[in-house]
Amino acid sequence: MRSVLLLLSLLGSLAAQSAAPPRSWTVLVYGGSDNDSEESFCPDIQKLRTALPDSGTDEAARVAVLCLVDRSAKYSDSRTGFGSDFSGARLYELTREGARQIDPGDAMPQLAATTVDSGDPALVRDFLRYAKRHYPAEHTALVFYSHGNGAQWCPDESHGTHLTAAGLSAALAERDRVDLMVFDVCEMAALADAYQWRPREGAFAADVVVATPMAGFPLPWRRIMRHVAGAADAQVFARAIIEETKAHRASSQEESLPEHVRRVIDREAMAALDLGRVEAAARAVHGLARALAVDPGARERLLALRRDGPVMTYARDYVDIYDLARRIVAGGFGEPVARAADEVSAAVDALVVESYGMTGYAAAGGFRAGQSGVHLVFPEVGAEPATLWRRLRWYLPEADPAAGLGFALLAAGAQPGDGVVDNWFELLDAWLDDDADHNGYRY
Repeated sequence: MRSVLLLLSLLGSLAAQSAAPPRSWTVLVYGGSDNDSEESFCPDIQKLRTALPDSGTDEAARVAVLCLVDRSAKYSDSRTGFGSDFSGARLYELTREGARQIDPGDAMPQLAATTVDSGDPALVRDFLRYAKRHYPAEHTALVFYSHGNGAQWCPDESHGTHLTAAGLSAALAERDRVDLMVFDVCEMAALADAYQWRPREGAFAADVVVATPMAGFPLPWRRIMRHVAGAADAQVFARAIIEETKAHRASSQEESLPEHVRRVIDREAMAALDLGRVEAAARAVHGLARALAVDPGARERLLALRRDGPVMTYARDYVDIYDLARRIVAGGFGEPVARAADEVSAAVDALVVESYGMTGYAAAGGFRAGQSGVHLVFPEVGAEPATLWRRLRWYLPEADPAAGLGFALLAAGAQPGDGVVDNWFELLDAWLDDDADHNGYRY
């Protein structure tokens, strides 16, 4: 009889579990705020929390939000968002009603230290693994909040470190893959970064990335998080992020804001990228580089196009890939180059799930929604090679393996030292370096 009762109890427990609504999303917010992003992070966490459903509801049961934050005592003493002022790193579960601190124990031993290095990719790895074990869901989103510049992000001032694409790829494994990565940091909508996390066997990957190609403001998390419980997949959630951010920026332009703030909003852009399409985009860009390399007049024509415009630029050395390709098609290049540029346009169009650019891009020919928004390194023309490559010392296949620098995209298909341009990076090396070899690489 006792065994029968135990069996009935077990069956009842299993039935209760199966009746509970499955968790759709676990959203992980990585607050690398041991820097001055600390000042905006706590208020933004408060906004995020207010958009979450009331605890105890079926909708709340479908979403878990965890936040790993590394705060700096140097920049604020705010109690907003977390309910207390503190410095250093802590792990929280966020709900509409509050923030509950979690002790992950041996799963994240770093948090027991006096200071925590949030520029260490191992901390991202342990955060992901803890969440996947204790808060499993159909979909996982990883949000980075901090500063970034396309080469690195989440600078930790206390340790002088930062996260990098190569470092994150080396620290994480296939088991750590996520459905969605969101960069609430600047300038991370780069083809090189997207390529680093493309879905492939045996490696960390993301299905979709949302990022901006330029410098901008934090995302409107109160508006965004209203959509998470109902998002069927990563692309649906990503589109909601794009649409809500665009609407928020448009409404902000109508407010009474300082001129310098309005200028930044006017030049903002954002893109959601389907990383299952990034290899095709990379092949097309490298094919364009090879076609340009053997066209006798292409160097002067393309450098003039870059120097004199109107190629759409996001930062000093970043150009919009789609805009560059369509200007090449219209720019009087030979038929093989024009055909290769057409292939780039088609591949990038497929890569971009959704994107927006504000009105500041209209004078340059217009941001193409759903096509523009991904940047490629094409340096500002005019700098001496030594100055140029000192500035781009991070832009190499393996600039510093120990520091986690270097991009797989730059090594793709290349045979160093053979004197043949195999990809976009080797085209820049051939055209913009000289015999002194300022970047330490020979195409």
